[in-house]
Amino acid sequence: MHRAIPIGNKIVSKKERERNDDIHQRKLASMKSSLDRSAPQRFQHLSNNSKKEKQRESRFKEIQRENQMLLEKITTIMSSKKKSRSSPSLHRSGIDVKKEKTLNKEYRKQNLIRITMENQAILQRLQDRKSHYSRQKWFKDRATAEQYMKLSCQHQPVLLQDFNRT
Repeated sequence: MHRAIPIGNKIVSKKERERNDDIHQRKLASMKSSLDRSAPQRFQHLSNNSKKEKQRESRFKEIQRENQMLLEKITTIMSSKKKSRSSPSLHRSGIDVKKEKTLNKEYRKQNLIRITMENQAILQRLQDRKSHYSRQKWFKDRATAEQYMKLSCQHQPVLLQDFNRT
């Protein structure tokens, strides 16, 4: 059972449908888009990361400063006229190597020996000391705590099984 719209004349109905289709096609052709498909507006503060740029600049300045300091050190080493008492190969390369003698070597050596002896004495005292922990006291305290828990709980508490008491 097809329930179509009742029409009086098929030819007139066909002409009416064609006219409506033609009007519809003209409207579609003349219709303007209601969507803005252009690129969105660019905000300058979002595209430029100024914080990163400042960090990069400061890093480059720091590297440049360190390079300048190294260059100055190299020029002073190369331009120094000091004669070295070190090996000729080091002297030719421009590196001034001196063996410096310390004035407090004996004092530091005695201090190191004294500290080592004190550490040995402390270690010996720790090794000779007997432990003051008692496993029996621990077990007794555990049993007491379990008794208190059983008294305070409404239901039977789930406790660890009897562990090895050796």
